[in-house]
Amino acid sequence: MNKKLIIDPCAHCGKSTAFGYGKFVNRIGYDDGWACAECSGYECNSCGKDIYLDEEVRDKDLLDYHPECLSQELWHEDYLEEETV
Repeated sequence: MNKKLIIDPCAHCGKSTAFGYGKFVNRIGYDDGWACAECSGYECNSCGKDIYLDEEVRDKDLLDYHPECLSQELWHEDYLEEETV
């Protein structure tokens, strides 16, 4: 049996975050190891799908959404309030 050596595995999915495996640049320190960016995002409060790291939009209640899941009216209201404060 030929098992593939996994170096610096993601704490969530177990895939390698080592240089040359495609996840090195976006990996994040997690506990005593690493986490890949795909596993380090949030779950959308509207559709339930994962949101890629740093692509979430939060409403005034700090709930996380995909930009396309948050209604345009609510998005516009929330960010106008934040900018004018």
